[in-house]
Formats: sequence, C-alpha cells, structure tokens
Amino acid sequence: MRLTIKVVTWNVARQPPTETLEELLSNTNNNNSREFDLIAVGLQEYQLFPLDTQIFQWDTWTLECAKILRRRKFVLVKQCKLLALMLNVFVQQQHVVHFRHVGSNSMNLYQWLRPASNKGAVAVNAIFYNNSICFINCHLPPAGFNWVIRNETARYISQSMTISNRAILDHSIIFIFGDLNYRLHDLSISAIKSLVNIADYHQLMGHDQLLKSIKSRQAFPGFLEGEITFNPTYKYNIGSDLFDSSAKNRPPAYCDRILFYDQSGHTVSITDYRSLSSYKQSDHKPVQGIFKLNMITNSIDHHCDPAIDHHCVPVIQFSRLTYWFNS
Repeated sequence: MRLTIKVVTWNVARQPPTETLEELLSNTNNNNSREFDLIAVGLQEYQLFPLDTQIFQWDTWTLECAKILRRRKFVLVKQCKLLALMLNVFVQQQHVVHFRHVGSNSMNLYQWLRPASNKGAVAVNAIFYNNSICFINCHLPPAGFNWVIRNETARYISQSMTISNRAILDHSIIFIFGDLNYRLHDLSISAIKSLVNIADYHQLMGHDQLLKSIKSRQAFPGFLEGEITFNPTYKYNIGSDLFDSSAKNRPPAYCDRILFYDQSGHTVSITDYRSLSSYKQSDHKPVQGIFKLNMITNSIDHHCDPAIDHHCVPVIQFSRLTYWFNS
C-alpha cells in the first residue's frame, strides 16, 4: 500500500493564526494533487502554558487546522502539548481504524536550560497498518547555547524519550522536526546574504551545523533530510520577507527542519521539501515535507507489532457491577 504523509513545522512566535492556513495544509504540491493520508502539524512558541499538559484543548491553531481539514475528511487522532510546543496528527477517515495503539509523551529540557524554559519535545506514536511510526516535534536550545549543547539535547531526546514503553529508535519510521535551532557555521551575515541572493544553497549547506552533526554522528545518526533548495527560514522582520534588521541583527539560518528515519531503508521517500515563504506573521517561515510510504500490509489487518502483542488478546471489561438483593 502506498500512503502519502505531509509534515509541517512552524515556530509561530506566540502569535495567533492571522493568515489563512489553507496553503500550510494544502495538497497542491503533492503529485497529481492526491489527497494526503496523514498530516502532522508541529508548532513551536504557539502559546506558553505554565505546566506540562496532555489534556486536549481546542486552541485557536487547532481549531483553524481542524476547520480546514474536516472538509477534506480528516480526523484529529492525537494531540500532545508541552508548554509552548504542540503536535497535532490528522488522519484520513478511511485510515483511522488502522491507526492503532496511539500514544504520546513529552520531554522538557530543563536540565540544560532554566526550569521555565519552553524548549523540549512532544511526540506521538502509533501502529499505522503494520508499521510502527513516530512523530517528534522539537524545540532545541537557541544560538546563545553552543553547538555542542544542541547535539547533547538532540541525543538526549532520541535516546532517552519513550512513548508507550517504546524507545524512539525502536520505531520503523520516525519523523523528527521543529525549530532545531542549528545555525550556519563560520559564515558572516553579509556572506550568508550574498549566497542567498545567488541561491547558492550548496555552499550554504556546507556550513550547516545540523548536517555536520548528522554526518559526524553527533546528533540524529542515521536520519535523512530532503535537499534544501530554499532560503533560510529564520530570522525575518515580522510582516515582511526581509531578514532581521533589529539591533540584535540575527544571522539568517535554517533553524526549521524535518528529518526522517526509515529502518528498512526502502519504505520512506521524500517527494517535496520547501519553505512556505508567503507567510509573514512570524519571524520564522514554516517548512513542509511530503513523503511517500510503501507500507506492507496484510489483506486483513490483524498483524500485531511484537512490542505490543498483548494488546491483541481479546478482553471483556465490565464498566460497572449491579447487585440485586431480595427484600
């Protein structure tokens, strides 16, 4: 079975949705405009909660996404939140019964940052047909923390986080995305802008901290990324396409990324990877990835993942007991 997944990441700078989300969720960049089978939307800095919460809430971002996707017969199957991080997973109605054993978890990076930090990760996993799949939305430490700290937190999340008693790296298919905060190393602001102006993305990516970290296996070993052929996603003057002109004068960088891991090596392929530069309400641009999955399924979907075989045992459960007594 061939399925199509769309993953979206966006640091929304604590702004409500003031622009239409139609393009963000559209299927116009998909081959033959075929409808997606699953859409995962990860937001960072969408709102600041005082406590870690797994409680579902109809916030403005979720409402706007659901309003658009409901018309296209999507169902919101799981939401996970932590402070200013949120992950929503939408599945086409026809696939909902095959998106089973859904779990979620979150992780705060307070060990590296101050206790009230909004950095961390939220994750959702499931058995999608016969395949264990995991989505992780991350917000890693910013530029004020060195490159090594970002790598350490990336390793901590991928190696220590569990969902439903399953380690992240034990899943067949993994998507890690978000504001990963990696920068362009050893390039001045003027040099970055000059390379952007001539669309020399190959030269820019030669200085990218994330790609160097993956190659040296210091972070996300074994993960892949689509080719970057778009401008840096950070930092912009809000309301424009101009790079930061504030007193801080932040260097442009590819902070917002989507990585994927395919245990089999032939299940997942990326068909589109781009920044949605038309959005201007944040100092980050959203990024989308479109993936084709060649899923192995049984004719009758009774397969159980080995790690959760016990869930397949039929169970009768009584909601209450009623006793009758004679007078």
